[in-house]
Amino acid sequence: MKYKMTKRSRRIPEGWEEYKLSDVMYITGGGTPRTANPEYWNGVIPWISVTDFNKGRRWIYETEKKITEKGLKESSTKMLKKGSILISSRGTVGEIAQLKEDMAFNQTCYGLNGKKDIINDYLYYLLRYKTDELKSKTHGAVFDTITKETFKQININIPKSISEQKAIAKILSDLDEKIELNNQMNKTLEAMVRAIFKEWFIDFHFPGYEKVKMVDSELGKIPEGWIVDKLDNCIEFFKGKKPVDVTEEKREGYLPQILIETLNGGRFLYASKTNTIICEENDIIMVMDGASTQFISDSVLKVRV
Repeated sequence: MKYKMTKRSRRIPEGWEEYKLSDVMYITGGGTPRTANPEYWNGVIPWISVTDFNKGRRWIYETEKKITEKGLKESSTKMLKKGSILISSRGTVGEIAQLKEDMAFNQTCYGLNGKKDIINDYLYYLLRYKTDELKSKTHGAVFDTITKETFKQININIPKSISEQKAIAKILSDLDEKIELNNQMNKTLEAMVRAIFKEWFIDFHFPGYEKVKMVDSELGKIPEGWIVDKLDNCIEFFKGKKPVDVTEEKREGYLPQILIETLNGGRFLYASKTNTIICEENDIIMVMDGASTQFISDSVLKVRV
C-alpha cells in the first residue's frame, strides 16, 4: 500500500483524505415538546432521549416515549431518517447509536448524517473510534457538553472511495451482528437463571423439595434451617470515594477505576490508591445513581456478602 503525507505531516494511505469531523457531516439539534401539554404526547412518533441509547449497542429500535404530529410541528424537536446517527451531547456524553426507524429526538443529542464524502455506516464506526477524543474536548462548568465547536476540533482520515467505506463498514457491521447475537443469547440465559433461582429459592420447588420439612416464617413457608433477615444484616456496604488522581493510561501503582460507563461495557480509567475504595475478587458492584457518568465516589457501591 502506498502512503502520502497530510498537511499536518501525518502519513495516510493514498486515496484517503484528511478532514475536520465537522466538514463531513450535517449536525442537527433536537428538542422536547412541552410536557405540560397532553396533546403533544402518547402519539405514534418515536422520540429519543439518552435513556433510549443501547449502552454500546449499535441500533435504536424503539423509544420509551412517543409524541404526536402536533408535538413534532409545534416544538423544536426534529425528525431523523432511518440510518441517521445520534450522539449524546450532555451529561452522559459520547453515547452513539444509529436509528432503525425514522425518529424524533431531544436536545441532549445531536443528529448526524454524512455529507457526500462519507456514508453513515462508516461515519458511525469512525465516531465510535473518536469517542474518547470527543469526550476529552467537552465543555461546561456543571455538565460535560459536546458542542458543535467540538466537532471542529477533531481531525479524521477517510477513504474517498465510497465502495471502500462500505467494505470497511461491512466488516465491522458483521462483527457487531455477532456481538448482538451473543447479547441476545446472554439475555436468554440470564432469564433462565432468574427463573430457576425463583423456582428453587423463592418458591422452594427445588429438586427433592417434597422431602424437605417446611416451617412457618413471616414470609410464609420456608425450608427448615433457613432464616428470615434484613438484607443490611447480611451485607457489608462500602461507598466509593473520589480518587485523588485519575488518568486515561495506566501508571505504576494505579488501579482500574470503576465508573457507570464501565459497568455498561465502556472504558476503564486508572486511579491512584489515595482516597479510594479497593474492590477485591468476587466483590459485587452496584450502581447508586444512574443520572450521569461520574466517579465511583458519586455513583457506585461495593457490596461484600
